[in-house]
Amino acid sequence: MMAVSPAKTKSKSLSGTHKRLPAQIAAADAKAHLLRMIATVGETGEYIITKRGKPVARLVPFQTEAKPDIYGCMAGTVQIIGDVMAPLPPEEWGDLY
Repeated sequence: MMAVSPAKTKSKSLSGTHKRLPAQIAAADAKAHLLRMIATVGETGEYIITKRGKPVARLVPFQTEAKPDIYGCMAGTVQIIGDVMAPLPPEEWGDLY
């Protein structure tokens, strides 16, 4: 039986062939696996990065803020008092009349 040298083994890609990373990971391991963490953070939700067992950072998926719709955003904020179609009396026009 012939032994296979490590140089001749095929390297595995980062997509799906490795075991799942823990949600809490040491900074050194995070540095080694950052690309995979970025690729899978949407599925896992977040990663807590620790240094000496204490949390120091959190990697979370980016979320864009939904822009408010400008159409109808002022609905219900205006109150009409009186008849808006009737002309103003001359005394309310003042110097403009």
